[in-house]
Amino acid sequence: MPDNTSNPSNPTAIGIKGILFDTCGRLYNDDDRTIWYMLENDRAAAFEADGNVDPLCEGDYVFLYHRDLGAVAAGIVCSDIKHDRPRDAVYRDIKWLTPKPTRAEGLNHSLPAKRIKEIVGHNFYFPITVKKPFLTVAESELLIAALRALWLAPRQPAPHSDIAPGFGPVRLPSAK
Repeated sequence: MPDNTSNPSNPTAIGIKGILFDTCGRLYNDDDRTIWYMLENDRAAAFEADGNVDPLCEGDYVFLYHRDLGAVAAGIVCSDIKHDRPRDAVYRDIKWLTPKPTRAEGLNHSLPAKRIKEIVGHNFYFPITVKKPFLTVAESELLIAALRALWLAPRQPAPHSDIAPGFGPVRLPSAK
């Protein structure tokens, strides 16, 4: 069985893998967070930490993981390492395999850590940018299917919400 905890920059070391890649970094300017930089520019990026994109290899699955929400989008790495010097970013381009959130819509479709662990059957070391262990291809495909299903499912109102999605305000029965 391959070692899914190593940090290979050589894709042949363990083959294609999946990586939960944390999007919460420092603010790169006063208006935007790193999550929007990554989603809007189709990339997985690290700021002031060049080594964090090294484990990503062309053909790998990458899941943008936003702290307190979970995985919000998934894609395939499709470039070598690139630099965005004005943003002090090092990144790899992503071809999306799931819908990606927009600012207008917000981050309303995500797989929380608990659900990810249920789907793949194991835990991760979450305090680092590149979560370990890496995912197998089969685990990656399960997570992609789960993310896609979130976009297809009808939205549920928040618990105790006064608003039904798409229907405007409604009156909830009073508690007796």
